Amino acid sequence: MLVYIPQESYTGYTLLPVNSGNVRNMGFEIIASQRILDKSAFKWDIIPALTFLSNEVIWMDGRELVTPFEGGEFVTREGDPVNSFYGYQFEGVFATAEDALEANLVNATGTPFGAGDAIYKDFSGPENIPDGMINEYDKTNLGSPIPDYFGSLLNTFKYRRWSLDFMIRFVYGNDIFNYVRFRNESMTDLSNQSTNVLKRWQYGSNVTDVPRALWNDPVGNSDFSSRWIENGSYLQLKHLTLGYTIPDKFLVFKNAAFYFTATNLITLNEYLGYHPEFSYSVDPMEQGIDYGLMPQFRQFMFGIRFGL
Repeated sequence: MLVYIPQESYTGYTLLPVNSGNVRNMGFEIIASQRILDKSAFKWDIIPALTFLSNEVIWMDGRELVTPFEGGEFVTREGDPVNSFYGYQFEGVFATAEDALEANLVNATGTPFGAGDAIYKDFSGPENIPDGMINEYDKTNLGSPIPDYFGSLLNTFKYRRWSLDFMIRFVYGNDIFNYVRFRNESMTDLSNQSTNVLKRWQYGSNVTDVPRALWNDPVGNSDFSSRWIENGSYLQLKHLTLGYTIPDKFLVFKNAAFYFTATNLITLNEYLGYHPEFSYSVDPMEQGIDYGLMPQFRQFMFGIRFGL
């Protein structure tokens, strides 16, 4: 694997490609076709498909490559998938000044966290022990945009002249950076915000998971963290088609088939954004980032096919 290593400015180069990494991709894909029922008047066929994928960086000569993007960072390092989300572990909000004083945490500039500020996990410091400062040493793997499993199940039913087809799709094990929610809940300037900020910490011992509003956010309540990372798994009824065929003469035609098709009917998920199924870019460095594309629309169609 080519690893782009940052260079000192005096060399005249920003990055140097070095053949210094190994990545292991393992998985399997299963596609089958089976007729469940085969009667003279009723037939039922299914086509299940399942894909499993495991991606892991095996060796990078002890290095880790942090790649920034709009709103956050990716990390590529040994033991993790390529381009894992990289930031702080969000653990809630300090309800009182006493809670914040007891934690005794400061950010990278030495600004202390107070009542209503975000609680970030103090993982480590320069000497690999928690040091009471939330900085780059405390950033961790927040999840991967690469799903563990994805697949579909296509069902086809036929009863005399009627037919019914529908497909169920699923994706499991991927994470999404909800950039839209990040922009609409940061509360760092006069931008419009979502109604969720009405739950923000405001006074006293207000217990909530939304930090207080701070102009320009000197503490870092809106920093890239697990607060903005969400489960991207979903189960979806992708399409459904109901048809009726007239094999004999229909008006001036030899035969005719009527059909009704609906797509993107139902999606079951926990994602707070528009829709967990999106693709902002073909660039592998921009996967799993929801910049607010319009969701796939629900569509209904009715049609007739004539045989001449």
